Amino acid sequence: MRAPWGVAVAALLITGCDQLVTTPLRYGTVEVSVTRRNGDKLANVPMHLFTGQRIMAYGKTDSTGIMRFERVPEGPAYAVRVERASGFEFIENLLGGTVNDAVIGMKVRRDSISTVRFTLLKIGPGTIEAQVTEPGGAPVAGVKLELYRPSGVIREGVAGTNGRLSFDAVPFGQYGVRAYRPKAYRDLDEPLTVWTDGVVVEGGVTAVAPLSMAPCRGTIDVRVTDPVYGAASGVRLLLFTVEGVVDSVRTAADGSARFTTPFCSDFGVRAIANGDWRFASARGSEFVDGLVIRRGTVRSAALSAQYNTCRGNLRVSVTDGTGAFIPGARLELYTAANADTLRTMVTAAEPAIFSNLGCGPPERGVRIVPPAGWKVTEGAGTSWVDALVIRAGATLDVAFRLSR
Repeated sequence: MRAPWGVAVAALLITGCDQLVTTPLRYGTVEVSVTRRNGDKLANVPMHLFTGQRIMAYGKTDSTGIMRFERVPEGPAYAVRVERASGFEFIENLLGGTVNDAVIGMKVRRDSISTVRFTLLKIGPGTIEAQVTEPGGAPVAGVKLELYRPSGVIREGVAGTNGRLSFDAVPFGQYGVRAYRPKAYRDLDEPLTVWTDGVVVEGGVTAVAPLSMAPCRGTIDVRVTDPVYGAASGVRLLLFTVEGVVDSVRTAADGSARFTTPFCSDFGVRAIANGDWRFASARGSEFVDGLVIRRGTVRSAALSAQYNTCRGNLRVSVTDGTGAFIPGARLELYTAANADTLRTMVTAAEPAIFSNLGCGPPERGVRIVPPAGWKVTEGAGTSWVDALVIRAGATLDVAFRLSR
C-alpha cells in the first residue's frame, strides 16, 4: 500500500517541476505596408515572412495596403519579401541599384508590432510639371525648357507667366528637365542651362521638376563733376554694352547717378552734353567703359564735365486770338537732339521765362500742353518749336496761339 502512494507522490512532483521550468512562447506582430510614392494604398500585393531559409507565412495586402503577420514567435532575425504586383515596378529597376524587395534582419519582440514599408511604382504614362523660379520663389517666365533622356531631347516648350510648363502623357521612366538661362539670369562664367535629373514618371502621377535661377545684376555708381564749378546736375547718362544702350538716368543735384544693371556684362557709361554742361570726347570725360559686372558687383565711375559759362534766356508767350495771355499751360524745354526734357514751367498772365540757359549747341526746343478748355494745332511752329540757339546775354522769344 505504501509503495504505490510513494510513486504517485513522485509523479506529482515531477509534473509540478515541469510546469515551473518550461518557458511559454512569446509572440509579436509584423505589419507590412505597401503604397505608391503618392501615398495610395496597394491591395493584393503578395509577400512572405521568413527567417533564414525557412518560410514562416504567406500573405497579401488588404484594401488598405496592409498585411499583418500575427503570433510571430519572438526572435532577432526575421525578414519580409514582397513580390512585384502586376502593373507595378520596383523603383530600383528604374533608377538602378539592388532591388529593395525585402527587409532582412528584423527583430520581433513580445507583444509589439514591427512595421515594414515598401513602395512600388505604377507602370504607365504620367506628367512632368517644370517650375522655374528665383531663389525667393518668384516665377521666371518665358524660359525655354527641354525634357530629355540619355538618348536625347524628347520635348521642348516655354514656361508661362507663372514660370511653369507641363509635359503631359510622358511614358513611364526616368527623365531630366533643363532650362536655358535668360540673359538677366546668367553670370559671365555660368553654364547656359540649369537642370534637374532623376525625375521619375509613373502612371497617373504629376512629378514636379523644380528649377531655380537667380537674377544676375550689379550696381554702377557714377559721379559727374566740374573741377571748378563742382557737381554737374541734370546730366543725362547712358548705360551701354557693345549691343547698344540699355538704360539712362539723370544726375542728381550732387552730380551722382546710379544704374542697377539689368544683367551681367561689360558695360560703359556715356554723358550727353546739354546747354549747361559739356564734355571733351575722351575716356573719363565723355565716357567710361570696361565696367565688368558680375552677380552682386558694385562699381564706381567718374566723369569730368565742363560748365558752360555762356548764358542767355528764352521767353515764351501763350495767348489767345485777342493777344490775351493764357495761364495754366504747361511748357516743356528740351534738347532738340534727343527730346530730353530739361525744364518745365506753367504759364501765368504774362510771358514765361526760362532764364540762365547755356548757350548752344545743343539746340533747344519748347513744346506746349494746353490747359483745360483750350486747344492747339499739332505740329512744328504751333504745338512745338525747335532749332532754338541760345546766345550770350540775349533773350530769345517764342509765341504759341491757343483757341477755345
